[in-house]
Amino acid sequence: MDRNAWKIKDKAWVSERKTQWALIKKNLEHTEHFDKTEIKVFGEYFSKGIEPCDKDSHAYKKGAYVLMPLLFYLWLHPDHSFENWNSLKDHVLQSDEAEIKIEKSYTYLISNFSHQPKYCVENGLMDGMYGGCEERLIKFLCGLPGNYDLIKVSNPKFEKGNGVTDGGGFFRSLVKFSKAWLAAKEENPNPHFVYRYLLEYWHQLLLDKPEILDDWKLDEGANNRFEQLAQENKLPDLEEGERISLEAKVKRHSNYKFMVKHLGYIKKFYEKHQEDTDVRSKYVKKFVSIMEDDKLPEKLKTMWGSA
Repeated sequence: MDRNAWKIKDKAWVSERKTQWALIKKNLEHTEHFDKTEIKVFGEYFSKGIEPCDKDSHAYKKGAYVLMPLLFYLWLHPDHSFENWNSLKDHVLQSDEAEIKIEKSYTYLISNFSHQPKYCVENGLMDGMYGGCEERLIKFLCGLPGNYDLIKVSNPKFEKGNGVTDGGGFFRSLVKFSKAWLAAKEENPNPHFVYRYLLEYWHQLLLDKPEILDDWKLDEGANNRFEQLAQENKLPDLEEGERISLEAKVKRHSNYKFMVKHLGYIKKFYEKHQEDTDVRSKYVKKFVSIMEDDKLPEKLKTMWGSA
């Protein structure tokens, strides 16, 4: 890989890079996901362009295995142009374990860290897990709304049941983490909350795949029967097929109630802050505008109406 982008002989560049790394390192440490060796290896790449597999890397000298996802190749590189990122993508695709490096990229960008409110200056960290690079990374890695690679790759269950399981997971995650971000204890939580940049994908998913809502269904009768049988310790007496069917109905009912509750919080936040102009208020306005789209599935309109 070409290391010319790393101006290691330019003292001012090296000094600035060192300052930036101190902040990035803090964010990485706060994930509590990466060990010291991994963080050191990521730092070598950020500062000098040394890859984990290079003979002059800390990992190679130590005989340690460090997998660096495509996401980190992009984020930690000095050149954030799409032209350079495309070259890096090609480089990673030709390397060992390319599939895992791609899969981890979507996981780290969407599922693991970027939605957490704690990544903000208020907590002594950078604003955003990736320091404001989130939107650009989403655009590069996910393409246009309607591209379901981000869902498919970040959750292998997507292909099962025509995408219902994973599409439903994406739907649930966006609502669940949105509520957590809006309710954060920080006065100015993570301004680069990743789902800010995924609302259009979520909207398009609901239009293209309304079947993802099949996992949500109100069924008070099934729920009451389950609770009564459980209280009387009679669930074991049911035939296996009947018990599994009842449990599935109760799960869909629980999913429905969970979603209505969280949608209700978002709606209340909007009603209280609709005149505000901060990041969270703008996000909620956009969220509400999507929920008012007449083309959305009727079930979702009903859920929103009862929230």
